[in-house]
Amino acid sequence: MYKKIFHPLSSILYIGMLAMFMLSARPFAGLYIFGFKLGELIIGFCIIVSFLILITPKKYFTTYFSNLIYLNLFKSLIVCFIFIVILTGSECIKTRKR
Repeated sequence: MYKKIFHPLSSILYIGMLAMFMLSARPFAGLYIFGFKLGELIIGFCIIVSFLILITPKKYFTTYFSNLIYLNLFKSLIVCFIFIVILTGSECIKTRKR
């Protein structure tokens, strides 16, 4: 029952957000929700999901990925990003003040 409710709702939300970004990217990403811009919340959510995928064992992704090469490629890109951030001393969290 959970999949019957969650799957249509998640696909509607995904398609709706994709349509809003395609129609009006800057105004839609600049909407404030709980004191944060919508674009910042989406990026934060994607970073959290990326790190969860990075630390999750491969056996949990065999049902989602028919070819695990894509999963390995994604994990290697995340590791390379972290390595470059540490190596260059970048400040990813710091935001500029206007």
